[in-house]
Amino acid sequence: MEEKGEILSPILRRASRLRRLDTIYKDLLRISIDSDDMSLRNYLAAMQEGQVLLIKVDSEGIESLTPEEKIKLTRVLNRISVLYENSLLARIRGKSATPLSDDISLEARITSLRNDLEVKEGQKIIDRVVEMFVKPLGYESIDAVLARMDSIKEQAHKRNLSSPRVQDGQLEINAGDLLKGIEDDVLGYILQNGSIAREYLGVNADSKSKTPFDMDTAMVLQEDLESDLHQVINSSPAQRYGTIIILVRDRGQFIRTDQQEVVNLKYNPQKYELFYSGIDTERHYGVRTGIPSTEIDAIILPEPLLDENQNSTLRREQIFFNIANNGFYIPVVNPEGKFIFTEEDYNRYRLDGQRIQEAINQGKFSPSEFIDILKECPYLKKLYEMSSGVGEGYSTEQHTQMVMDQFEKYFSADFKSTFLTNGDFRLMLALHDIGKPLSIYATGSTSAQHEYTKRVLTYALQATGIPPQKVDTIMCLVDQDILGEYFKDQINSQDAATQINTLAETIGVSPKELVDILRMFYICDAGSYTADAGGVPSLDYLFRFDPQNGTASFSDEVENKYQELLRRLI
Repeated sequence: MEEKGEILSPILRRASRLRRLDTIYKDLLRISIDSDDMSLRNYLAAMQEGQVLLIKVDSEGIESLTPEEKIKLTRVLNRISVLYENSLLARIRGKSATPLSDDISLEARITSLRNDLEVKEGQKIIDRVVEMFVKPLGYESIDAVLARMDSIKEQAHKRNLSSPRVQDGQLEINAGDLLKGIEDDVLGYILQNGSIAREYLGVNADSKSKTPFDMDTAMVLQEDLESDLHQVINSSPAQRYGTIIILVRDRGQFIRTDQQEVVNLKYNPQKYELFYSGIDTERHYGVRTGIPSTEIDAIILPEPLLDENQNSTLRREQIFFNIANNGFYIPVVNPEGKFIFTEEDYNRYRLDGQRIQEAINQGKFSPSEFIDILKECPYLKKLYEMSSGVGEGYSTEQHTQMVMDQFEKYFSADFKSTFLTNGDFRLMLALHDIGKPLSIYATGSTSAQHEYTKRVLTYALQATGIPPQKVDTIMCLVDQDILGEYFKDQINSQDAATQINTLAETIGVSPKELVDILRMFYICDAGSYTADAGGVPSLDYLFRFDPQNGTASFSDEVENKYQELLRRLI
């Protein structure tokens, strides 16, 4: 920032180093909140849960907590410790957080954090965290932040649907509108987290941008309106940054600092700083730090994405699916400005969360009927009908149904878990391989299946209405194959135990409970490649199935390996 100070935004350029950092922090938090960032929502929900546990400790003592609650509280305390370590308070005091080693009691951890954070008499720890980290944006509580995250999407949805241009089915542009070029693989991230400068994406994401620490855009000038939309895009520097164009209208949310002789450095949470850079052309403008996804007014797709070949269709439908299940409507148009994603399309691609919840929690559950509900979404229907890439020749739907049938046959009736319900597990199984056909199509193998599955799950789970903590948990469970790798001798028992312990800490459960869930998941998944599941015999040697008594277990050899793993768990 200091080396490139002359080409920063006017506010960042004229601010002191400390004010720059404070401004950028507030920008990033604001963008995250107004994009309804799922990771932030999950973090806040965990803090709320920690608040409940801390109140319970204050009123009933630490002995009132269950083992699972102690694990969750430890996780929250560790997070708060990290927050303190990275706070201005810690830097000013020159004092690190009190080490939270395993030999320190929970009571001692709580006391040390109260001291580190300078919690006032009668003040709760979480309230102090809110005071330090989100009150600078005007929020008095976590509930207030979550309420904003809910309302901002609703506002964007209504705004984009009520636009006269949407009703006419033809996009028009105005002088002052901003265009930003991106690639379609970035759009998924932007919808969830907002569009921010690459410099904020981590130490390995530094860009060689001539205008660092801002979002590059191209402004539509008055003279551009003499041409049609296709010509405007082709002549715009925006298309140099990506083939998909994001349109953001100036609705009064910007403040032009390049036109002010004296720049007000006081943070304005109601405005985004827009300034002329002119690096590429006279249309080149920067927005300091970036904008939330809820500021997007339209998305313009290029001609290649409108073709009817399978590659274009999959990429286009993924965009429709992501928008619909992100929770607010964004018009999508072709280069001529004609709408190709309408409100009706939005409703077709959006999963019905209430209906899904009712289906997965009903007493008489049918995997095939539930998959049919998911297939009402055109994108999921296409993925289910594609190959799962296995030698047995199953489609993704066939494999998924056999996995779910195994669960219903052997585990559903007696399912027990402190962190997932029976319905949650059903939903996870229904979507656990949904990205496999995308991996096969894109790479020719299933090697990247977890990556592609997460891309779909991120949006699908969000739309089902399950709590954000469970979204994270299901994502973690789907994004691993610890038992599979262990049983195939790709990792040893100690490595497998270490991975399970780490995953258990991440989720906030005991390793023993987690490994029970992993065992069940593995038997359902791998056990679908057996004659017992109604398929081609393949992995039958790994299991012992007794359908009459409703039991499923490992074969003797596999069970011995499993017991070895259990002995190594914490």
